[in-house]
Amino acid sequence: MIFLLASVSMMYFGLVTEKEKEAIKYKNLMKLGLLKKEFSTIHYKNIAILMYVPFIIAAIFLFMQKWILISKLNLNYSKVTTISFIIFLVLQTIGYLITVKNYKKSILNIIK
Repeated sequence: MIFLLASVSMMYFGLVTEKEKEAIKYKNLMKLGLLKKEFSTIHYKNIAILMYVPFIIAAIFLFMQKWILISKLNLNYSKVTTISFIIFLVLQTIGYLITVKNYKKSILNIIK
């Protein structure tokens, strides 16, 4: 849980420190004809990749560990593993939505 919160806040603060450069880039693209809808699509995809790729890699390791525990040690924690995965997925998604909303608003404020 603490690792999840730390990783989301580190990603958010990384985005915040780069927002000036990103705002200049998007401002120039909007001068060339980039629509706000297209900006939103690019924005959502970029942040989703940034936030969900580490989560997916961690999930792969989690389910590999589950398989090892079941096959080698005859320990079955499937229910706990699945519930934990769902909880962390929900928390990651909440962090993603908060980050996307705040970051998009700050970029658009700089551009205007």
